[in-house]
Amino acid sequence: MRNFFVHEYFNLDHAVVEDVIINDLDPLNTAVSGLLDITDEDSGPNQ
Repeated sequence: MRNFFVHEYFNLDHAVVEDVIINDLDPLNTAVSGLLDITDEDSGPNQ
C-alpha cells in the first residue's frame, strides 16, 4: 500500500483510505499486539 501512496497519490480514493483507517487499523493493532505479547513471553527474561 505504501508504494501506491507514494507513486499514485493523486489517484487515491480517499473514501477507501478512510474506510481502511476506520475499519482495519484497530483489529490489526490488536492482532499485532497479541503476537508481540506471545513473542515477549517466549523470549524469556535473559533475551
